[in-house]
Amino acid sequence: GYKIIFRIESADGEKLNARIESLVMSREQISRMVRHNISKLDVVTPVNIEGKDYFVKTDCIANKTENAYKTALRKKISEFISDEISKKSLKDTFIETLTNKIQNKMHKALNKVYPTRAVEIRAIEPKK
Repeated sequence: GYKIIFRIESADGEKLNARIESLVMSREQISRMVRHNISKLDVVTPVNIEGKDYFVKTDCIANKTENAYKTALRKKISEFISDEISKKSLKDTFIETLTNKIQNKMHKALNKVYPTRAVEIRAIEPKK
């Protein structure tokens, strides 16, 4: 359910050298998570990965709740993303996102604050 966006760095004859630019979840995948009577929390966290600034956009799906719990969830998501992703390389971050390892760890950490239905990393994009 992800789109991987590449940036071409150079061209040598028939060969192209490209690097991964960003990772974006498809709209269909996002819309499947949202149901009636639940809250969707969008959290955008700036992170420095390998000396370059990125935005990690996260969606958290939880039952309808009070604003205090929503605020606590947003804070916990930002802390988790900052701590977990800033240690890793860009390649490792993309691989762990595509295999849902980061999302599973985050889901377990967030359930200690308030029960969540799903946690997804919606996008990892460079800061412009």
